[in-house]
Amino acid sequence: MANFTRTFSDINLNFKSHPATADVIKVEDEEAVKSAIRNLISTKNFDRPFHPEIGCAIHNLLFDNFTPLTIQLARRAVEDILRAYEPRAEIIDIIVSNTQDQNELNITVIFKIVNTDKPLKVTTLINRNR
Repeated sequence: MANFTRTFSDINLNFKSHPATADVIKVEDEEAVKSAIRNLISTKNFDRPFHPEIGCAIHNLLFDNFTPLTIQLARRAVEDILRAYEPRAEIIDIIVSNTQDQNELNITVIFKIVNTDKPLKVTTLINRNR
């Protein structure tokens, strides 16, 4: 019986091209899942055509007063979007911190890829763009 290892792959969202083939470079395994997590957290509702339901409610919290309740709401918003749309990641912890007077939230997700034991971390900054 052959050994089967599952490989996850996505395209590089920077659309960098391979120097030899000129094709878009792929990201694989850990980097593919990290990229998907960053992308889901950064997406607002109605940003994706034909899929208005995909979006993280964390963007609605940017101008709220930063209280322990805001932290819990932000953690819940991130957890909800990841559980719904990223089945490859098992969430271990979500850490939310703010940058005073900048209307920014720093989100760190600690997770592991399904069927692995290695914990991984991805950090993204959510800010209000005008």
